[in-house]
Amino acid sequence: NGRRVQAQKTLRVDLALDPINNDPELVGREIQNHLSAAGIREHRCVVCLPVKRVLTLGIDLPELAEADVQDYIDVQAERAFPFAPDDLVIATSRYRSRSGSQGALLAAVPQHHISALLKALQAARLRPVAILAGIATLVAESPQSEGEVTLTVGERGAEFAVSIDRSIVALRAIDALHGEDAASEQIDVDEIARQLRITIGQLPEGVREAVRTVRVFGRDSLI
Repeated sequence: NGRRVQAQKTLRVDLALDPINNDPELVGREIQNHLSAAGIREHRCVVCLPVKRVLTLGIDLPELAEADVQDYIDVQAERAFPFAPDDLVIATSRYRSRSGSQGALLAAVPQHHISALLKALQAARLRPVAILAGIATLVAESPQSEGEVTLTVGERGAEFAVSIDRSIVALRAIDALHGEDAASEQIDVDEIARQLRITIGQLPEGVREAVRTVRVFGRDSLI
């Protein structure tokens, strides 16, 4: 409805097969069976990847001519990521801090992961219009134009994105959500706070000073 999205039907299910590491035909059949059982017949979809599936690299950008920036980013990616650039699908989020310094966050997914996922979706008769880190959509829709943390809490862990002017500067996934008792519904708030402090502390000073807001998303029973 215009720019707004309204949920008409929801389905939550854990797949028995990993979409990346199992036969695409079998994965696609499992997905299609779940959708058919729920009466969902839509073929277009948006695929949201968990942050733990995404490789990230934060870099400082020196003062360069705009025509040279992408070449600089490509060189840094080639040096840092454990894959050749041609074997990765890379998205770049550029930002400028309050002090005027520039930086970029590179988010990369191995090409063969994307290929396997696309084959499984095709087998499920689905047509993806976008594949992205799901938390990025929450950052893009933020009412804030200042620095902030977007935190999502789920049964298996938490994810957070640090952003400034809606440009993502850091992404992290936290697995140790329930502490030592994995069966407990108790959230390990101290661990989340510790990871936030570590991540924000590693950011440039101009970015750290701008972060003043935290938005939390998740089921009421968890947050």
